[in-house]
Amino acid sequence: MIHRIYLLFILIGFPSIVYSSTDIYFERFKPKACTHEQKNGDLVFNIDNNRIDLSDAALTCTKEVVNNKWFYHIEYDGYDFNYDDINDKLDLTVKVQAFMDSTVAYTKTDNDSFVKLGKRSIVNDINNNWSVGNHVIKNQESLQFSIIDAKLSLNDYYVNDNRFIKAKLVEPDAGYEHKYIIGTGSNLVSGEFRKPRKTIKLDSKLATITGAGSSSIKKDFAIHNINFKLTIMSRNEEIIDSNLSDYSSYPSGSTFSKAYPEQDRESTHYPSFSWDHIPRWLAVRKATSFTNEEVLSISNYDIVMLEKSNHQGLKTVDAGILDAATRLKQINENLTTLFYFNARVHYTGYSFDQEFEDNKWDWSKKVTDNNNVESIFMFKDRYYYHEFTSPGMRAWWAKSVLDTVSHPQIDGLFIDAIAKTPKEDLNNPLFVNGKPNTDFALLVDDVAKNLPGDKLFIGNTLRAETNNGSRSHLKYQDGSYLERWTIPMKGTSPKMSSADAISLSIQLMREASSKGKVIMLQSSPVTDDPIPNSLVEKKAYLAKHVDFPLAVFLIAAGENSFFSYQLGVSADEKVQDIWNSDYIPQLNRPLGQPLTEPKQTGFIYERKFEFVDVWVDVEKKIARLTWK
Repeated sequence: MIHRIYLLFILIGFPSIVYSSTDIYFERFKPKACTHEQKNGDLVFNIDNNRIDLSDAALTCTKEVVNNKWFYHIEYDGYDFNYDDINDKLDLTVKVQAFMDSTVAYTKTDNDSFVKLGKRSIVNDINNNWSVGNHVIKNQESLQFSIIDAKLSLNDYYVNDNRFIKAKLVEPDAGYEHKYIIGTGSNLVSGEFRKPRKTIKLDSKLATITGAGSSSIKKDFAIHNINFKLTIMSRNEEIIDSNLSDYSSYPSGSTFSKAYPEQDRESTHYPSFSWDHIPRWLAVRKATSFTNEEVLSISNYDIVMLEKSNHQGLKTVDAGILDAATRLKQINENLTTLFYFNARVHYTGYSFDQEFEDNKWDWSKKVTDNNNVESIFMFKDRYYYHEFTSPGMRAWWAKSVLDTVSHPQIDGLFIDAIAKTPKEDLNNPLFVNGKPNTDFALLVDDVAKNLPGDKLFIGNTLRAETNNGSRSHLKYQDGSYLERWTIPMKGTSPKMSSADAISLSIQLMREASSKGKVIMLQSSPVTDDPIPNSLVEKKAYLAKHVDFPLAVFLIAAGENSFFSYQLGVSADEKVQDIWNSDYIPQLNRPLGQPLTEPKQTGFIYERKFEFVDVWVDVEKKIARLTWK
């Protein structure tokens, strides 16, 4: 039988754009769903007042366990969304992960608790209750739920939002005063319960519930049920295409693969993120030690990437970076610190340079002149290039970064110059059947597999000007830094414009964000106006041109997206870079939750947040931010 959803059409903003939407509410989702032990009521959802459970022939559901993570694959083809008398298919996957030894700071004060996820553990089912290991959820143990790859079989309908609504906690072994914390990072909601069960509110795309101790060591809690909601929307062709992985309309579309790389490794520790303010990150370096005032300013950001040449007055760059990270963490323990290392260029000043110098002939890229004489290639007549075909160089590179990032004051690795590594294309991909296919892929795959689980792996990766947008590198990375996002790919037919490049960059960011990736957009004024000479004029110049890059960021931003706006990264006074843009009013305004997804008409984008409406024309490079 064909079921139809009758949707209310509402005009948003102006009459040429029409939205319709409906919610699919999953009122019951329990561990044994999608298994041979399931009961019909272990998975129940509602669409338009129709209650569907596992007895419905249109619903199929399977469970898969991969690397101790549980994946529930759900398909439903019992509704006709577009009124063509043919049922359409909804696909989604729910991922469940477990963690142990999480860092926990529990307080009874509202929004004042803290959680940093620990190492991975095993998800378990005890009497149809989600648990950790071979027991229920104990102190410092966490369960995390996420919805991935939610999609419809229709081009003109899409899953606009997915959100966990609430969870039911139970005490299988009785006991009382079970403490819990919701989420990760700081300023978290906490609570406790003394009855056999308690329902808690979630309201987030990522649901993380952590045990914070009980009155009895042996009597802890489990998760009996979790509820979530999908919002389905239809839109006309003026709205951004729901398939964020379809790049066929761009001049470089033929270089793109449709499949998004499946990441083997995911960090258990992501940066602290909030929509309350503009989420911001910073790249910075200094030959001498940061002043106390500079440390205080830097610590106000969400992420700091500690650049090369960061001696901080010490003998080596890595010693300087560790010293700076220690000082910053003393002020803001929730600040995410990233160690910079260049993928291709052998920048010097590190404690581990000598081994490379001793092997430079074998470990450096070489060139051959017209007389067939081979020599070491020198970038800018000064720096070696790493030679990825050398196993010795790859081992040195991997050990160098892993040793440095293993320090507790460093939260992750940032690798630069992905664009300078050997280019990928559809005929020579980085990975084939999940295995490294190039020498560079061998290196980064090794690093990713040996990077501690609580460390981030970020790269200078996504670019509109490269084949496939360099998306394949996100197989091993937790996220991407983006620069040169206005630069089009050369040699396309038809010719790619700067507006095409910006639109493509927005889609690359939105696609990555939809996959749970961290996005770090780097920006500076996008203008033909020359950069002035004096420090005072530079500050005014930077403030004058902030709206356009900020608007592009806000159009693309998802959870774990961060914005940087600088004229340079050097904090050395003699350089006179404007590295800190804290003084610009727009960057200190409250932002609030996104109220709409981006809307696109040609090269014009619009989006609404609680405290600002965003309008931007990426062709004319103008923007309007209406603060509320």
